[in-house]
Amino acid sequence: DFYSKVIIEANRIAIRNRRGSANFIIATPRVCAILEMLPEFQWMPVNGNVNTQPTGIAKVGTLGGRFQVYRDTRTDAQYLAGYRGDRTNNANELEYALLGYKGTEYYDTGIVYCPYIPVMIQRTIGPNDFAPRVGLMTRYGVVDHIFGANLYYHIIIVKGLGATGVTANSNGVTSYL
Repeated sequence: DFYSKVIIEANRIAIRNRRGSANFIIATPRVCAILEMLPEFQWMPVNGNVNTQPTGIAKVGTLGGRFQVYRDTRTDAQYLAGYRGDRTNNANELEYALLGYKGTEYYDTGIVYCPYIPVMIQRTIGPNDFAPRVGLMTRYGVVDHIFGANLYYHIIIVKGLGATGVTANSNGVTSYL
């Protein structure tokens, strides 16, 4: 089943990076729906004053006490036939679950965000109306881990989810580094 595949691939990440197994999952909304139906899934608690309709990537809960699960609402998969309500051609739909490892240190991940100038402020005068202007700029780098980002991530491609969210056959799940 799908949960077994997630566990197997999470442990493969631990073997590759020698740091730890996957501890987060970023998935499309339909794959998140499958994960949410598992008995091992636990919803993220929500306070009364928190916006419960976040856009982009939103934390939805934990799976088995070891994976933080995030829903990617801005995925390109939503533009395929199944999200428009047309269920006639769902064999070509691609859904995914990205497994990844993030350690306790800033460098213990596959991709490192390196800000070296947080914010630069430049004051100037507008040439057309002589009004004061303020420009803000930041400088940073985003780099792969020195030993390779592929050691920290694994993507599981799910093809052909039916209307019920169940794959038609066992060939519907494919893994990639």
